[in-house]
Amino acid sequence: MSITRRSSTAEVRKALVLKTGSPKWEESRWWNEFRALRRKLLSKENISPRPSETEKAALEEIFKAWVDGSDEWWAQGSWTAEPGLIDWHITQYLRGRKSVATTCVQNGESPPADKSQSPESPRPTYYDPIRE
Repeated sequence: MSITRRSSTAEVRKALVLKTGSPKWEESRWWNEFRALRRKLLSKENISPRPSETEKAALEEIFKAWVDGSDEWWAQGSWTAEPGLIDWHITQYLRGRKSVATTCVQNGESPPADKSQSPESPRPTYYDPIRE
């Protein structure tokens, strides 16, 4: 199964189950745990709002080293060598980031207060590397 940036989460989860033999990838509880840890790891990095290919490659190396060096359940097997899986995880992380918060962090400012409750506030914009 070939994973691309546009692959659905279900396709990726199935590929991970096949590659690792662990059914935990299909269970939401474990998937969400892994996503939270992935977000925690990658949020420590200083990433520009629109990362270059070099920055993405560096993120992929950091993520791959983190997974391969872990003793957790999600590090079973050699799924990081599977073409497209690491790229998919990085792309999903980048798609979920708020560009406003990232810009503020890079400038040393605090992100603006959450005004999502007020009807006049615009919806937050997200960086989507697939559509850029």
